[in-house]
Amino acid sequence: MTSHVRRRAREGFAGVEPALDLICPLHLTVGPRGIIRHVGPTLRRLHPDLIWEGSAFFDLFEICRPNDISSTNDLRAASGKRLHLRMRGMPEIGLKGVAAAYSDGAIIDLSFGIEAVNAITTFDLTSRDFSPTDLTIEMLYLLEAKTLVMDELRTANLRLRDDKLAAEQKASTDALTGLWNRRALNTLMHDSVAAANDVALIYLDLDHFKEINDHYGHDTGDRILQHTAEVLVAETRRADIVARFGGDEFVVLMHQPKSAADAIKVVERILGRLNCPICVSGKKLAVSGSIGVAWSPNYDKPTIEHLRTYADRALYAAKDAGRGTYALHQPGEIITKPCD
Repeated sequence: MTSHVRRRAREGFAGVEPALDLICPLHLTVGPRGIIRHVGPTLRRLHPDLIWEGSAFFDLFEICRPNDISSTNDLRAASGKRLHLRMRGMPEIGLKGVAAAYSDGAIIDLSFGIEAVNAITTFDLTSRDFSPTDLTIEMLYLLEAKTLVMDELRTANLRLRDDKLAAEQKASTDALTGLWNRRALNTLMHDSVAAANDVALIYLDLDHFKEINDHYGHDTGDRILQHTAEVLVAETRRADIVARFGGDEFVVLMHQPKSAADAIKVVERILGRLNCPICVSGKKLAVSGSIGVAWSPNYDKPTIEHLRTYADRALYAAKDAGRGTYALHQPGEIITKPCD
């Protein structure tokens, strides 16, 4: 090719390059020997320190598919075909492209394809870096809108779940003491007994609570109930169920105590702590309790109703024995003992 023809070819490229920069900002042009003549402004942003013009196209780009392109003539022959490329040194950014033979070389227009989000984040690109007709920005807006909507839906679902859990918790919890309430206790007791686990059912009634409540007021009475709840939680295990049954009545369902004696040890600790005076509104008050115990292995396939009846009978026997007492129900007898 004569120098005159080469000059005419370069002038042909130069004449179209400003238009390509506007409508195809991610393009580049190469000469007959694969030397880059010009790159669009967006492509230049991917590697701003590189001297693009004069560099060999195949030194900077790897054409992954088709895999038989290694020269400008190959690019010209592949005009109109889809190209899959990567910039050497930036393998994480995949590019799609199409080549078109032009003058003595080729024009290659590129796009990020599905790598658009990655590229925009990596190179801090904006809408000005894309062709005005490129749908990438619109698609990203839609993706962002979808993400925002999904985030809102996820937040709403979490809020609804939390509200549901809070409502369930409120419906199952005694507001004053934070213990399980009667409604929750009924379900938990049935589940425990239905699982055929050995359990000890403990009924606790505070002694003379009505007189204390009437004499010192409801605030003092409430504090005593809260103190009782704290004692029960402290002296039982995490796996045990502790509930306020109503008024000054409390229930503990011990899961799988090793023996009735183990359950009695817990009962003695509870009564011992309740017998210790507490200070309420500047006044020292001593509160005692009576406890009835039913231990499921003492009976043949007991239902929860049976255990409730046995624990209730033991509780009344403890009260009749003089308060501050516990009683263990057994088939044919009730054993009572005052707390030491």
